[in-house]
Amino acid sequence: MQRSSGWNWRLESLKSQTENLISRLELVKDIDPFNKKLLNDCHDTLKALLAEVERLQYHNNNLMNVIYQNQHEMEK
Repeated sequence: MQRSSGWNWRLESLKSQTENLISRLELVKDIDPFNKKLLNDCHDTLKALLAEVERLQYHNNNLMNVIYQNQHEMEK
């Protein structure tokens, strides 16, 4: 049985998209004086969301490990 889940794929996709947006924002966030606060707020929010995605991915991996360990024990 493969030790991956649809959630991990989805979390990786969200992580990649968020990292891409953060990189793009870092290029322009301080250039436009009219939108500087908005762009910096977006940047900070995306960084916080990325940290949350990474936290969820970590916990998801731990839960999947427990499930597979319990499944293995039940099959004995």
